[in-house]
Amino acid sequence: MAVRKEKDKTYTLDFYYVDKISGVRKRFKKRGFKTVREAKEWQSNNRIDVELPTHEKLIFYFEKYSQSLECNNETKKGNKQVLKKYASDLLEMEYYKISKPMLLDWRNQLNNTKLSTKTKNRIIGLIKAIFRYANKIYDLYDTSVILDRFKKPLEEIKEYSIWEVEEFNKFIDCIDSYTCKAYFTLLYYTGMRRSEAKALLKSDISKDMKVTINKSMRHGADSVKKPKTKGSIRTIDIDKDTYAILSPLIDSEGQYLFGDLEPVGASTFERAFKEGIKTSGVKKIRMHDLRHSHATLLINSGADIVAVSKRLGHSDINMTLGIYTHLLERKNVELIKIIDKMHKKVKSSAKVVPKNNKTL
Repeated sequence: MAVRKEKDKTYTLDFYYVDKISGVRKRFKKRGFKTVREAKEWQSNNRIDVELPTHEKLIFYFEKYSQSLECNNETKKGNKQVLKKYASDLLEMEYYKISKPMLLDWRNQLNNTKLSTKTKNRIIGLIKAIFRYANKIYDLYDTSVILDRFKKPLEEIKEYSIWEVEEFNKFIDCIDSYTCKAYFTLLYYTGMRRSEAKALLKSDISKDMKVTINKSMRHGADSVKKPKTKGSIRTIDIDKDTYAILSPLIDSEGQYLFGDLEPVGASTFERAFKEGIKTSGVKKIRMHDLRHSHATLLINSGADIVAVSKRLGHSDINMTLGIYTHLLERKNVELIKIIDKMHKKVKSSAKVVPKNNKTL
């Protein structure tokens, strides 16, 4: 208890609290109260909070933060595993003992690992998210404000390999299996994730050419789960040509769009994809690059980046901006060229002011 009785029968107010500005744990002591009630009233009137729950370890706040997330259990487990591997010491420390210099030292250690910049920033993002949660919910000081994300070095910045429409057509003409042909076409013309397409039921495709995406599947039917984020749940339009290719599958027996009572195995699609590349002679790309191809073609055609982000099912537009920054920078160069042409048109159409006219 924050109030204790002294030998002289007076009461002392004695407790620890965390300074909200510095984040430092301090001790407060005031003597001479005649009763416990008087001490508590003084504390209440002066708005001095008793010790906040900073004695809890950082992992306590991580668990609370994790419970608040709207994502599947697999993602939560992945977050916990990566933190236990690269931030285990921090997780086992009491919250108030984690100082800014300590976090900077940890960041330096993380920087010395062979992880990609993307993975390092994911870990830093998790740590910052835990501190923000503790600050928002428990009113604790956020020491992680000192942490900056790493800048991606030039050698890690690369453009994704994509197929232009002509390349995709050359590839798809070499696919013998109708189911595989429809699967690859859907990926290319919707930007859908492979796991999302595999999990589609025939009932997910409506007659007004819309597809509802609300689940994913890595392997067989027993691995069906909710999408990674809330933003992944979406309904998108499909073009009439793609719908026409899907129609025979929709009208066939069974519940799965790509399959019947059971979905087609991932290895079947992988094998067909590699054979199609080999037979057609197009450049090698990953199957996931069909998604990048779709996004790139839309952005290069002038599609709104917000609409593209929603179509891809990204959690927020910043993810889309981060992935396709190189395309947007190219767009900026094109914008300047357009502005230069505008200036030239204005100069060429400008009227000459007569010499006897006076300017105001």
